[in-house]
Amino acid sequence: MKHTSLMEYGYLRFFSKPVDERKIYRAIARQQARRFVEIGIGQADRTKRMLAVARRFRDRNELAYTGIDLFEDRPASAAGLSLKYSHQLLRPLVGKLQLAPGDPYSVLKRHANTLVQSDIIVVTGNTEDKGLRDAWFYFPRMLHSNTCVFVVQNSEEDTENHIRLVSRQEITRLAFPPPPSARRAA
Repeated sequence: MKHTSLMEYGYLRFFSKPVDERKIYRAIARQQARRFVEIGIGQADRTKRMLAVARRFRDRNELAYTGIDLFEDRPASAAGLSLKYSHQLLRPLVGKLQLAPGDPYSVLKRHANTLVQSDIIVVTGNTEDKGLRDAWFYFPRMLHSNTCVFVVQNSEEDTENHIRLVSRQEITRLAFPPPPSARRAA
């Protein structure tokens, strides 16, 4: 597959919508990222755009992408792609594709050691959700010194996603929360 054109690359970095996603595309360009992990791929629109930016700097065969999603197990009311269709859609875009069905905790429990040295990690969802809260334990082993971890949250009153870069200190706090304090008897 051909590399992304300069025009498409420029559009994604500077003019694409939603605006907050530009943070991810700029991080990909800055790092010339090649290893991606995405938790919650939804319709895979952002995934295709992330890989398009990466293809500006890397050949398709150098890219590795792991998508973690519920796929067919998601509630009927939630929009998303099937595992088979996701594979058909993303296979031409990346050299090494791994799609892992399940909740973040159970998938990372099995696969975190194969995801070391990830360049970009994108997490969609509420960080306080039980499955995701427990999954943070596996994040430190997936990181290197320049890894960017982004959390995508959709506020209830706003239709646009809000994306923020998660600091190393916050990742450590989420991965190793303090134990619940024992109440002293009075």
